[in-house]
Amino acid sequence: MKSLTKPLLPLSAEASAFGSWRGLAQRFPLLAYSSAGMLAGFVITLLLMQVDPRTVLGINVWIKPAKFLLSGGIYLATMTWILGLLESWRPARIQRLGRWLAGLLTFEIALIVMQGARGVQSHFNVATPFDGIIFGLMGIIIALATVIMGYVGWVLWTQPLSIDRPMLWALRLGVLLFLLASIEGGYVSQHLSHAVGVADGGTGLPFLNWSTEGGDLRIAHFLGLHGLQVFPLLAFSLRKRTLKATPWIVGFATIYSLLTLGTFVWALLGRPLPL
Repeated sequence: MKSLTKPLLPLSAEASAFGSWRGLAQRFPLLAYSSAGMLAGFVITLLLMQVDPRTVLGINVWIKPAKFLLSGGIYLATMTWILGLLESWRPARIQRLGRWLAGLLTFEIALIVMQGARGVQSHFNVATPFDGIIFGLMGIIIALATVIMGYVGWVLWTQPLSIDRPMLWALRLGVLLFLLASIEGGYVSQHLSHAVGVADGGTGLPFLNWSTEGGDLRIAHFLGLHGLQVFPLLAFSLRKRTLKATPWIVGFATIYSLLTLGTFVWALLGRPLPL
């Protein structure tokens, strides 16, 4: 535990999450502009929901594209910042990773938007050979993106980096949980369904559509993926309050991860959230 309580190392102004977004966008233009494009696309899909009444599995055809555009935009913005922190290690390699991530995620979400526009399911859809190819392509894309995230995790855990210790641990644990959530997503895809005990669709929470009738494996997937934002935000909030922030971050991440695991087990039992 001694290594967890070393004094903070100052982040450079350029590496700060609240530093120059323009500088990050110049070094990782494809990541930054893909993120901005997805967030703009999210706004467009919100408008399309108001004029297009078509549904898939009982929900508007544009809800799923909207959710993925929002999540993808946040993810790529997060990775623009994270790769900016790692860039001093091997700039050319880190910038190449950024281009790959931007390209893969943009292609993935473009397929989801296309299927929404066609009025059909994007995930678990093997109704026609074409739909089966699209679903297979999406799986390959996410597998490649997960490999890249695994490499980012390896850099965070093994390489000397100029990141203060609380933030370093927040990133390490955030990426680790992200990878576990990605594996869980692969498990869901293999079963061609995210619901347990009920059919996909049906009554769910507004917009999120998490089932209120049976188990829903998407909840654990969502929590796990977005630890990548939650843990660093906690690290930032604690930086000016205590020099011993790392144990708090590790403790919070442990509880958060156990909660994520609990929601996964709860869903496997076929039980909805106790709302």
